[in-house]
Amino acid sequence: MFAPEDRKYILDRERYLAEEYFNNDRELGQYIETDYEGYKRISLQRLFVRFLDIYDDFYRCYEKRKDKVNKP
Repeated sequence: MFAPEDRKYILDRERYLAEEYFNNDRELGQYIETDYEGYKRISLQRLFVRFLDIYDDFYRCYEKRKDKVNKP
């Protein structure tokens, strides 16, 4: 659970990083024999793995702890 402004920041950052990733994909050659759907599936999977890899270091600090949300 994230505060609304933090959630917007995280989503905007991830969208920017995803656009940069797709615009600068250096491994495009390995996808020549795949169709668009295959390329999209592989690329989104790689993006999701990257997101999971950086989550603890970058996004964990934005989480609201559920046990502290309702406490003053």
